[in-house]
Amino acid sequence: MSGVAVEAKGGGAPPPPQPYTDPQELWPPTALGVRRARHSLMRTLAAWRAERDVAEAACLVLAELAANAQRHGHVPGKQFGVSAHRLADGLLLEVHDAAGGSLPVLLDAPTPDLAAERGRGLLLVDAVTHGRWGVAPRAGAPGKVVWALVPAPASAPAPAPWGDSAVPGPAR
Repeated sequence: MSGVAVEAKGGGAPPPPQPYTDPQELWPPTALGVRRARHSLMRTLAAWRAERDVAEAACLVLAELAANAQRHGHVPGKQFGVSAHRLADGLLLEVHDAAGGSLPVLLDAPTPDLAAERGRGLLLVDAVTHGRWGVAPRAGAPGKVVWALVPAPASAPAPAPWGDSAVPGPAR
């Protein structure tokens, strides 16, 4: 995944831990599609026997990135895609959308408007991933891939359970 990283708070985003892949699952760009993508990830993480804290963090990150794809990356007639990969240092999530011109940008946290329903998603993603997220254009296809690495628990032996490729994942 060679591409341009998003300018993030405090500097540029790190490079992704591995090249991006084609989406493993496609979802309609609706609130229901976001919900179904999150539930699918929950089932996958249960099959992978991911620790509860990691699974909850991953579902939060996916929900935020998928909601951004739905709201800001929607192209009529196109779905958004999701991929999940276990790595030695965490769970890599990718959200693909067809809108290349709309890049996510992490802004410095303003004084929060407690009544606002939006505007904190990337702050949550940045906090949960410790700044390990970014975006790149999709090579040979329209749009972009936003990726995030949810860290593995510090106490977990590497590479298990993250590196066991025999455990089933989302349908390709």
